[in-house]
Amino acid sequence: PGASWEWPEASADRRAEIAKEIENYHRGLLHFLATDPRVPETVRRDMKRFGLPTDEFTRTGGWPHQLYIREGRRMVSDLVMTEHHTFGRTIADKSISLGSYGTDIHEIRRIVKDGVVTREGKVAGGRGGFGPYQIGYGAIVPKRSECENIFVTFALSASHSAFASIRMEPVLMATSQSAATAACHAIDADVPVQDVDYDKLKTRLLSDGQVLRWTFGTKTLAPRKVVVPTDLAGIVMDDDQATYTGHWVESSGQPSTLGISYHHDGNTDRGKKTATFTPTLPDAGNYEVRLFYTWHPNRSSKTRVTVASADGEKVVIIDQKQPAMDDGAPRSLGTFKFNKGTAAKVVVSNEHADGYVSVDGIQFVPVEIAQEQ
Repeated sequence: PGASWEWPEASADRRAEIAKEIENYHRGLLHFLATDPRVPETVRRDMKRFGLPTDEFTRTGGWPHQLYIREGRRMVSDLVMTEHHTFGRTIADKSISLGSYGTDIHEIRRIVKDGVVTREGKVAGGRGGFGPYQIGYGAIVPKRSECENIFVTFALSASHSAFASIRMEPVLMATSQSAATAACHAIDADVPVQDVDYDKLKTRLLSDGQVLRWTFGTKTLAPRKVVVPTDLAGIVMDDDQATYTGHWVESSGQPSTLGISYHHDGNTDRGKKTATFTPTLPDAGNYEVRLFYTWHPNRSSKTRVTVASADGEKVVIIDQKQPAMDDGAPRSLGTFKFNKGTAAKVVVSNEHADGYVSVDGIQFVPVEIAQEQ
């Protein structure tokens, strides 16, 4: 990771050097895993079973003749596709194609945390349950002040996160077909690409069989409302504000009840993982404590939650196979008395769990407000 950053602007000779450096890195890694005595014998034995193909890439010794550089420079136009579009929080207008792949971002580096190799920056999840999303015409044409006669269908105007979903070959085929049709319209009308009549373009694209709006699933009839802490009463902490012990996985495989993602324990290392929320309470008093989580049949029915209050500690067992929301509110852990400041604590543990343990956030609501709700 990071070794390819020079690639977009490198000369042909420098690109050849970069390719060789990356090949040598992988040669060394494979050799290390197969031969170094510091590697467990079972791993070395398994690695020795692998080798380069003898019937492919014969001119390059079995190595691919070209690097896979997923992403270099991207255009920045008046419309920038972002995660808001791919997750369905915002709908791009003037659709010219659809994207549907999950958010797949490669790691920045590999580090060891709590004895586990972690791929820092890696994102491999869904898009909050939202279906295929629209890619707007504005994302494939540049700003008028910069150029009036070009379409960009691969390095299109998108954020890093959005591009991680848009980048798939079928999507690029669809955007390129739409761009080619738009180019014909621009030539025939003798206008800049920014002035192509979208209504005429849309009519032609639909007649050619292009799909511009997904109407085949109820999940895409309206954008999913993403709940953020500022939308809610009391003190609210999202899952990224917890302190974790053990290796937890950030995911968006199921629709999050708070924010766009949640954490789960991976259903591993039973009894060794905790997520701790330590809020700062502005006033002493009685608060209802509510737990956000994503429910699913594979979740633990015995999730252990410990609430530390002014009266001591209390353990509450939550069945996370059951829906997390009750009449629009997250699952209540009960009402507790707390002192002002940071003495309050909620700890979610996978001790004695019988499935995946999910953590999505915590809410402390003053009892007076909770009763009104």
